[in-house]
Amino acid sequence: MVESCFIMSMVEEYFKRGNIYFKQRNYHQAIEEYTRALEMDQNNFFLLYNMGVTCFELSQYPRAIEYYRRALSINPSSIKLWNNLGAAYDELGQRETAIECYSKTIQLNPEDDIAWYNLGVAYERLGEVDKAVQSYQRIVEITPHDENAWLFLGWAYGRMGYFRQEIECYETVLMLNPNHQRAKRDLELAQKRAPLIF
Repeated sequence: MVESCFIMSMVEEYFKRGNIYFKQRNYHQAIEEYTRALEMDQNNFFLLYNMGVTCFELSQYPRAIEYYRRALSINPSSIKLWNNLGAAYDELGQRETAIECYSKTIQLNPEDDIAWYNLGVAYERLGEVDKAVQSYQRIVEITPHDENAWLFLGWAYGRMGYFRQEIECYETVLMLNPNHQRAKRDLELAQKRAPLIF
């Protein structure tokens, strides 16, 4: 019992130190501390999750995936984990697997605007712009005041040649934020590309 309490206090100490290093962006040192803790507690969900995030920050995507998968074996309904796992696969260019992960996140929480955003970007990278539009449309339904969601939706409409919808999206961004420079520029470009619709 005493030994078990000592081990748990050491795990907690390494975990705290790892978190401090992580906040300082000293990711290599954070990994060392998390590794020490995991040697004593191999199935600690929070350690596995933090190791995955830290490896992701170091662009060690296969290693991040390994830790995310181990954490998911403990808590398969973690929305953040599924989203992060999708992002790691996305970084490796494994778009279909990333889409499966983002879809699982959305299945667990249909209102997760970050997962919808990531899903839209993954579809765009696959060239499935129509599906990206559906994802971005869902974001603006969930968070209608999200300037970036309207901007991404406008870009996707533009890629599809739907210039009226593209322009309307940029105009919405500018209603939300009249100083949005990117939307001003993109609106001007869209109007030049599609002068006949007015």
